[in-house]
Amino acid sequence: MLQVKAIKKNINAQFKIVSSKSETNRLLIINKLSNNKIKLNNISNSEDSVILSRLLSLIGNKQNNTYNVGMAGTVMRFMTALLSVTEGEHLITGEKRMCERPIGLLVEALKSIGADIKYINNEGYPPLLIKGKELYGGHVKIDGSVSSQFISALLMIAPTFSNGLTFEFTGNIVSFPYFNLTLKLMEKFGIKYKWKDNNVLTIENSMYSDSEYTIDADWSSISYWYEIAALSKESNINILGINNESLQGDSIVKDFYENLGVTSTIKDNSLNIKKKLTKLPNRVYFDFIDCPDIAQTVIFTCAGLNIEGVFKGLETLKIKETDRIIALQNEVKKIGMNFSEKDKTFYLTKVGSNCLDKNIVFNTYNDHRMAMATAPLSLVYENVIIENHEVVKKSYPYFWNNLLNAGFALKKAENEN
Repeated sequence: MLQVKAIKKNINAQFKIVSSKSETNRLLIINKLSNNKIKLNNISNSEDSVILSRLLSLIGNKQNNTYNVGMAGTVMRFMTALLSVTEGEHLITGEKRMCERPIGLLVEALKSIGADIKYINNEGYPPLLIKGKELYGGHVKIDGSVSSQFISALLMIAPTFSNGLTFEFTGNIVSFPYFNLTLKLMEKFGIKYKWKDNNVLTIENSMYSDSEYTIDADWSSISYWYEIAALSKESNINILGINNESLQGDSIVKDFYENLGVTSTIKDNSLNIKKKLTKLPNRVYFDFIDCPDIAQTVIFTCAGLNIEGVFKGLETLKIKETDRIIALQNEVKKIGMNFSEKDKTFYLTKVGSNCLDKNIVFNTYNDHRMAMATAPLSLVYENVIIENHEVVKKSYPYFWNNLLNAGFALKKAENEN
């Protein structure tokens, strides 16, 4: 466990943040499909991206046919699709929680266009036995409301099909900016696509072109610094190496935090985040349908500011690294708030007094975003302790170092409650 203390409430910091895990993982797959002809700069050093790089390097090794993704859900989904078009017999598995996360929608979509995939234990869940082969494509019908990563996995291999692939989407596509990120990255490497009637998308058969690409900073990771600014007394945070026209959906965090007393500007590839003196609302409304990865950050910010909230678009949080809905419900109680659901709408309400005079131990549920979203609460509460704090390596390995450099104090702690 790690005790986090804000030595001062005025936060001044300047640093370069980690590069995008979302962009990196898509581009690593695209590069593999291009026969490694793409030069990638600023690759993420997140645990997920390191795992994906290692597994991709094993493809073609006759001594190996087992791919263990650990807890990396994106890697499981992207590798499942890639291995289905990679000659040979492959076993893909992961840790216990990974094998409890559904993958049936993707597997059944792949099987509908000829993929040879079998569930080893439970129907609809990893581990999987995949016999990779050439697929010819055609037409696939898929529910867009479950996970954009299932669709992205299919999108990236679609150009390899001799007949291309036409998607017919049922339901609204959740996390649409992530879906769009995949399409735009594919387009940058020569892949053409065409929409019809807003729910039919055709990807043509073609080769990924060789080129060079520099991966942007990670806006999901930047979101924690917006939380820090919102909970601080004053802040002047400069994050270097920022693209003003990011393809990442989580860049909408700029707009969300305007309502929570934070202003930001991008100039000369530097993002400046400041606390502004303004009257805060008693209640806020946010829809996370396009950006679920920043939901925990925003919700804990509201809790720390004693602001109630109404939130939508959180359905996919139940199938993440943990059930993030249950995690939020459990953890906000510790700071006098309640998180409840009715008809797919979630409510953050005040139910008790603040806990300013005791250690507050936040559980992470082996979820990197829980760790990073609760740490900034040390600006409000005197003694914040983060359980299993090492999980941040999944997406933002240098989070604790950046916090230290921004003036926070960190030390190993024992649970004294």
